[in-house]
Order: sequence, then C-alpha cells, then structure tokens
Amino acid sequence: MAIETPTRVPSATLLALLALLHHCSASSWVDHDGTAVVREYAHCVTAADFDGTNVTVDVVDLWMEFNDPEDVLLNVFNILDSSGLPMASSGRTYFHSFTGTGWAPINMGGFVDTPALRMADSFVTIGARIGGSSWVAGEVAVSGDQVPGVGQGAAVDPNFGGNTADAPGNLAGWYNSNPPSLLGKVHPNEGGPLSGYGGYSAMIGRFSVLGGGCPESPTLTLVGTRGRVAWNQGLETPANFKDWAVSERITVAGASPAPIAFGDAAYRGVARGSTCDDGFLVTIRRNQQSGPTVECAAPISAAISGFSRGPE
Repeated sequence: MAIETPTRVPSATLLALLALLHHCSASSWVDHDGTAVVREYAHCVTAADFDGTNVTVDVVDLWMEFNDPEDVLLNVFNILDSSGLPMASSGRTYFHSFTGTGWAPINMGGFVDTPALRMADSFVTIGARIGGSSWVAGEVAVSGDQVPGVGQGAAVDPNFGGNTADAPGNLAGWYNSNPPSLLGKVHPNEGGPLSGYGGYSAMIGRFSVLGGGCPESPTLTLVGTRGRVAWNQGLETPANFKDWAVSERITVAGASPAPIAFGDAAYRGVARGSTCDDGFLVTIRRNQQSGPTVECAAPISAAISGFSRGPE
C-alpha cells in the first residue's frame, strides 16, 4: 500500500521506516477545523553555558496535542512558517549552547550536561521521553528540558538543511530514527507546562534566540507555523497523517527567578528545601502553578574530569 510522502521526497531511510509502519486507521486528536493543535509555551531563561557565562534566551517549546494515550508520534514534515515560507527565511539564527551543537538532542550527561544545554539550547525532538528500550517507552521529561537521554533517536530529514543549519529549511522535518524505542509515545499534560489542559501531548521542539524580549517578557513566537504529522499506536499498527499548526500560545512573563548557573550560591532560598552543595550543577525548574524548584545534578569536578578543550 502506498504511503503519503512530503512534497519533497524524504530520505530512503525515512521512507522505509514509514512503509514498515503504515497500514491506515484513525485516532482521536485535539484539533481546530480539522488541523491538529500545537501549543507553544513561551518563556525566558537565563542559564550558564559551559564556560560559566550566563546567556539569556527567549524560548518557545512546541507541544503537539493528542486525546488518545496510546498514540505514538512518528515524524513531522513539510514545515513552513506563518507566511508559507521556510522557517529559515526569517533570517533568524536559533541559539545552541557550547555543548549542544546541532539540532538533534545531544545531552549524554557528564561534562556536556550544562544548564544552558538543558534549558536554553534549541533542539528538535519526537516527544519528551528519555530513550526507552525496545518496545518500551522511556521516562518522560515533562518539563521539556533536554535532560540526559531525552529525544535521542530524533533525526532531521534532508529538507531540514543539515543538523547544524541556522534554521529549518524549506519543507523541513524530523523523525524518530529508531521506532522500536517508542520515543514519540504521548504522555499526560498534567505536571508539565500544559497542566490544566487535560489530554496528552508530545513535544516536537524547543526554539530559542538570544535576547528577544527577555529577560522582561518573551516575544519570540511561532504561531502560524504548520506542517504535516505521522503517528500510529505502536509498532505494527497503522500509520496516520494529518495537518498541524501552532495555534495556541502560553506565555510566562518575566525572567527566571534567578540565573541558572554552576553551583547554587547565587540562588539559595529560591525553593524551600534546596540543599545542593556548591560545585553541583543545578537546574531551576519553573511551573505555572507550583513555582520554582531546584534540582541538583552531578558535581562539576566529576562532570569535567579528564576533559580538555585544548589550546585556546
């Protein structure tokens, strides 16, 4: 049976994956006039990059909405901006942290795991899950942060313009290169940026730019951006296709409650019960309802031991 393909033919690898998964069925969607809803979550982040320098970025996270908890996102493609042009036509250069070169998720932990990579880096993904084992969907990073392992297996298609492109190219897309991982399995919205909306979602990307309206208020928006999506309900189930568009915006005004940096001395007391020792990587998580919380990670000494950036 033939499958639907983008206006530009994707890679042979992607075609083979979709052919393996495609049969034909229907699934329940949150949609508007027959178009699947993608919500953008806009916020400001100030975070430390690898060298300890703080960067302030205007961030938009994109979450695709679903009604059925069994749905599994496969890929998004044929993406254009609100004017029907390539996203790259804006001339905008999206931010990538020092250890986050490229659009594919890259956080493997260790020395690369900086606050800027987790919370400020631009990346594309098929869901917000940490890579699971075969046939088992991994743990969900409901915050959308690029914690170690999240989204790994996501890859850009040939229309994107390459993993290190400044912005997605004409009719760009990305996909799960390892379907048995069920990387795109949806998860409940509660506990994350879309708490209160009900239903289920899968993250499809984080886009950030230096400055913008931040730290006062985020101004970057991708509302009107649209494309096509393929999804199923797991391996050996029918694949489905639908148009989608970024049609709703959630904005959190103001900067992070404090710079997100190496060590916690700069923001002791931001969250009650913060017990991180100096020298630890710390992430400040914000939630619209519960406020900021602090998470401790690996000691910096352990993270960078044996690593050298070479001669200056």
